[in-house]
Amino acid sequence: MSLGNTTDLRPLFQHTPYEELLRDLTVLNICSFPSVASNAEGLLQLQWVREALYKHFVAGPTSEDAWARTEALRSQGVGAVLAYGQQQVPTSGDAEQQYEENMCKILNSIDEAASFAQQQQDFATAKLTALASAGLLERVSQAMLSASADTSGGSYQLLQQLAIPDEDMAAWDALMSRLWVLAQRAALQGVKLIVDAELSSLRPAYDYVVRRLMQEFNRPGATAHGLTSGAVVYGTYQAYMRNARSCLFADLAQAEQGGYTLGAKLVAGAYMFEEARMLEEAAAASSSPAKRYSPLWPSHSQTVACFDECAQLLLGSVKDGCAEVMLGTHNYESAERAVATMSRLGLSPSESPVHFGQLLGMADELSVALAKKGFKTVKDCPYGEASKMLPYLARRVQETKHTEQTLQLVQEELYRRTVLQPAEEAAARVSAHNEAVAAMASRAVGGNQEYCQAVSAVLLAVAAGDNLQMDDSDAELEPYAGAA
Repeated sequence: MSLGNTTDLRPLFQHTPYEELLRDLTVLNICSFPSVASNAEGLLQLQWVREALYKHFVAGPTSEDAWARTEALRSQGVGAVLAYGQQQVPTSGDAEQQYEENMCKILNSIDEAASFAQQQQDFATAKLTALASAGLLERVSQAMLSASADTSGGSYQLLQQLAIPDEDMAAWDALMSRLWVLAQRAALQGVKLIVDAELSSLRPAYDYVVRRLMQEFNRPGATAHGLTSGAVVYGTYQAYMRNARSCLFADLAQAEQGGYTLGAKLVAGAYMFEEARMLEEAAAASSSPAKRYSPLWPSHSQTVACFDECAQLLLGSVKDGCAEVMLGTHNYESAERAVATMSRLGLSPSESPVHFGQLLGMADELSVALAKKGFKTVKDCPYGEASKMLPYLARRVQETKHTEQTLQLVQEELYRRTVLQPAEEAAARVSAHNEAVAAMASRAVGGNQEYCQAVSAVLLAVAAGDNLQMDDSDAELEPYAGAA
């Protein structure tokens, strides 16, 4: 089975306001500049950029916003995953109170996911660093590595074995208690709970926590937590790590030995740029001239190859009844290869426990193509206050450069509209939030290629840090060749 080369997205755009399409064009153009990825934090200091990115990649402040935001996608058969978007809690103030509040918000997303289950919405997500400090997870991870700890026992026994200070032990117990509450609610509500990825420095603690949850909640049949089927808890595996495939092998073997189902979400990687920067800083600070071994694949193509290998392994395990899988990819070729493998293995698109997932604001064309072929497809829909979403937005800026097809489709939709509409009407509907883009668009809207080029030229000036104060006497910027 093939997904086909093109997907008609006009139904998705029919009711999209012109200003939102122009915002999409703005965001995707900004993210297409190679220099932007390495300066994402600085770019987010610009208020209009921050607001544009938030509106593009985030559903809104509340979980209810995700339902409204994905209406057009749901009409095409694409579901939604509610994801409370706070990444980390500041250590100042009452952090424990904030962790409890975050748990309550995730509980609410689980309950909403259960109410939307008939509309392809039976997933929710949780993030460890929204429920405990990254410092705690890192200290426990380092202690595990240094002590070569046996992680098969309970949480309390593990910390005793590691000689963790009493303060950390109390914080760890609080984390495990919150996760148990979330997993219990998910099991009772018939919802799958995805534990989002963390930095590799936190991975030992992450792996321990997720395995413990799977051992308890991923057993089919009647349990103390309700009637469950297969996996309730999903861990996240990042293909940009060289050891991703070996970790999957180990976890599949442990699940088979332990008699539970492995729940796995496979992604290319959420922290690629941050991990690479941390490695460079560590190398620069080291006095040793020896070249450090990098745990990361050095290229995007190698990451894609690792993703595909891991996907093959997981789909084979689904065929054997040992795993449930979500393949989180924006790469059309990787999705094609996974679809071909499912066909070869006889895995039904609609019946097998395999989902495909993409992030809100990215690869809509892939989501719709998969859904139209009958594959279970969902959009990860983060929500939360804008001030708490900055780390998430920075990662989206760094990753979006690999979604050129989405940019092209948005340009084509804008081209179609400007052909059919008078120049004055089209220009009048341009978003007022960016006067520079509006001025260039109205000046060039009479010729459609010039329109896209003019908008992209302004964005090129944004990326270069040029002054955007413009008036009628300003000379037109040289068009950006990649926009047409």
